[in-house]
Amino acid sequence: MLKRSKAGSDADRIYLKEKSEWVRVKQTRAQSSLEFLFTAAFMVLVMVLCMVINFQSSQDSSALSAYAESMRICHAVASQISAVDAAGDGASAVLRRPASLADMNYTILVIGINRSISVNYGSQGTGCLFSTSNISNGSSSSFSITQDSLVRNVNGGVLVG
Repeated sequence: MLKRSKAGSDADRIYLKEKSEWVRVKQTRAQSSLEFLFTAAFMVLVMVLCMVINFQSSQDSSALSAYAESMRICHAVASQISAVDAAGDGASAVLRRPASLADMNYTILVIGINRSISVNYGSQGTGCLFSTSNISNGSSSSFSITQDSLVRNVNGGVLVG
């Protein structure tokens, strides 16, 4: 049971009843202030930690989104080239190149010797394979696709451009 002293010189004292006697206990204002500051600092630390985790997860999701988009572009180009090759002589299709990849510039590289396509964006890149072994842009079997292109099957080989 607690009891406060009446107004006067003992106004800052609290009394505690122990074994039927009233014992004076000094009120520790400094200790309660420090406890409050530690609690507030801990809450700020937790909030900063949550913000860092949130920022990191948003960065991770952006990177995964760009990777998924680059794989989609790579497979779309590979399937277009493979479809024109499989359709036979005289087949053609328009290859539409998206303007940007996750709001970044990117390049599409076709490497005919390896039968592979590489999509490079930022400092990252992805790759995939296509089925034809005879591909060219008219001058080389390794080239870059920089705009929408016509993909044609000419004399059993695929011509891009």
